[in-house]
Amino acid sequence: MTRPTLAPPMVKPMDCIRKQVRQLCEDLGDAEKVNAALEQAGEGMGRRAADEFCAQTGWGACGRFPDCLRGAAAGLRLFLGIDAEAAVVESGGGGGGVNGVAAALPEGTLRWRGDPLSALADAADYPPGFESLRFASALSGAVRGALAAVGAEVSVVWEADTATGDAESRLRVKLLRQQGEQAPIGDD
Repeated sequence: MTRPTLAPPMVKPMDCIRKQVRQLCEDLGDAEKVNAALEQAGEGMGRRAADEFCAQTGWGACGRFPDCLRGAAAGLRLFLGIDAEAAVVESGGGGGGVNGVAAALPEGTLRWRGDPLSALADAADYPPGFESLRFASALSGAVRGALAAVGAEVSVVWEADTATGDAESRLRVKLLRQQGEQAPIGDD
């Protein structure tokens, strides 16, 4: 009499991510290289999420940076459950811009409380020498990738992170270049 074979247990997504990060640690051998790889992976996820966001909401290419930043906050809420707020700081630029972008390029922040990756980071088994590993690197990459997908090339820098003890997480997003000749959001 043969015994029935049981199906293997389902792999939890967080376990899969932890395993992949551990493999990156082994392959790359340096926390900063792993952080860069996580950011690059996040960029690809952000591009795909932006495509889905645009399809679901009718959102199009960003005509203005404040709209781009608010769209990024909405995407973080929709796809990751992060209740992010966008705040734009329009730098004074006395003209001299190119393609409708002021000479002093606008920037702003995305901020939220809580750490959406804390369950992942808390349970991670870091190899020795990887204490500076930041799972949140994937989030900054996702924001950069999502905005690139709608026509805004940006720099994204962590200013605060609840995973490192700050009261809130905050990304500084600065517009570097915007694709010219694109209609503003909502225009056909």
